[in-house]
Amino acid sequence: MLFVRKQSRFAPVPNHVTDVIELNYVYHGSSIQYINGKQVILKEGDLILIDTNSSHAVESADYNDIVISVNVEQKFFKEHFLSHFQSQTSLTQFLFQAISDSQNHNQYLLFRSENSQNLHLLF
Repeated sequence: MLFVRKQSRFAPVPNHVTDVIELNYVYHGSSIQYINGKQVILKEGDLILIDTNSSHAVESADYNDIVISVNVEQKFFKEHFLSHFQSQTSLTQFLFQAISDSQNHNQYLLFRSENSQNLHLLF
């Protein structure tokens, strides 16, 4: 239900659509991504969640860029997370829409967290 990988350097990720929720964290450097045709520039410490069925591409990473990607099946969130969320936050709203069969799936959620040491240590 989870697949973790580091983006390859010097090779772009071509435009694709997946049936999983994709989480990308910029561990070092930066990353230029395109989500549904919109350019999103990520800096070190940024975390982005990309919904299923969203069009997504990534420009090639340079020598100093480290981007960690985690692909998460909808089933994982249904079984392990959503029953624990009590409050309505942008994250819970994103996840509820991302696992819904009746919602459009073309959203993303960006966290600018360059000052979060805890998130950096987690990755």
